[in-house]
Amino acid sequence: HPRFTHALVNLPMLVTMLLFSAMSTMTKGIKPSASPGSVLTYTVLLSLAVLSVFPHQEPRFLLPLVPVFCMLTANQAERWGKQQWTAWLIINVVLALFWGGLHQSGVSNATIYVGEQLHKSPLEASQRSVKNFHFGKCSGSRAPVALFAGVYSPPASFALRCGVNSCTGPKIVSLDGASTESVLDTIKTNQNELGDSTGTCCLLVAPGAHPVWEHLRRSNRIRQIQRQHVSTEYMPLSFDDLGLQVAPCSDLLE
Repeated sequence: HPRFTHALVNLPMLVTMLLFSAMSTMTKGIKPSASPGSVLTYTVLLSLAVLSVFPHQEPRFLLPLVPVFCMLTANQAERWGKQQWTAWLIINVVLALFWGGLHQSGVSNATIYVGEQLHKSPLEASQRSVKNFHFGKCSGSRAPVALFAGVYSPPASFALRCGVNSCTGPKIVSLDGASTESVLDTIKTNQNELGDSTGTCCLLVAPGAHPVWEHLRRSNRIRQIQRQHVSTEYMPLSFDDLGLQVAPCSDLLE
């Protein structure tokens, strides 16, 4: 993440309107002293400065600062009127819907989806929705591979289908925030190891706005499998970029 993510994105998102209410107290507390306002102000500033040094920046890292902002704004919040409380409510409802209902929300369903494909016959897959692929036969006893790029780590157990004595499922590989070049290199490595003859022994799952899709050779085989998914790292710029998409790994090879 950029070094300013905590200061300009994560903190305002966590404390919302408390940030504006805290400004007056923090302005007065910027002068070092033993007063509570000064202690709280420097708790925020020093914590923010130290945490911003590290490249991996998530909102949860700033959660200990929320009580600090509550103390900084206690007096101002008591004087809030109807407009301030209405704005506070709307902002938090919108954030809850986005982060709780859309952000990275399709990963679990996508993992279940790729697991289901392993157990479909080619005829069954062709007769059902165009969303279906059939995992091809890999060389030897190797399991098919599903690569997930640009999403949270998928729960691999969701792709398993278990019988009385054993469980079967594709190998789930999480590439997290790997660069496009790293994703393509991983695809090439897996294709060589798998001996993929049908082009579907390896599937790639990634957000629709991921730059890796620019390398598709046969765009007619790309499928959208989960529209209710948004990744802030790869924000959709069009309706077609919404959700998660899947395609055979071979379609991305030169």
